[in-house]
Amino acid sequence: QNLSKEPTILFLLQVEDIRYLIEKVWESCSALSGSKDLYNLMFVRWEHQEDWSPWNCILLSKEETSTHLKVKDVNKAYSTTFIRWVVRKHTIAREYFNQIPTLAKYLESQPAAAVGNKLDSHPITMATGKHAPDNTSASSH
Repeated sequence: QNLSKEPTILFLLQVEDIRYLIEKVWESCSALSGSKDLYNLMFVRWEHQEDWSPWNCILLSKEETSTHLKVKDVNKAYSTTFIRWVVRKHTIAREYFNQIPTLAKYLESQPAAAVGNKLDSHPITMATGKHAPDNTSASSH
């Protein structure tokens, strides 16, 4: 694996940064099912062999996360259309975080998904420090 021994980018992110990822990049829903139940959504590494970063993550339900973590090659597991959509999301994240000086250096010196931490996933409610509203009746969009 190409996991970094450097300090993790996750520790440099502010609550507003995580909120931007959730609300603007991933539109507050699972990339696969469209579920909007924030209690059940998690960020997970898109490419497992690379460290977690805003440009190497995907927002999934806990159930989808379990399945995604078993994927060895996203290029074989997902459709080309879906992969292109995720890459566009990562581009949006890279453009946003490139504007933040403490994070821009990671973008300049590392490939798209080579910075971050060694965690596979973390719950959204922990990342933001806030409890999401109960949207258990929300369906996919």
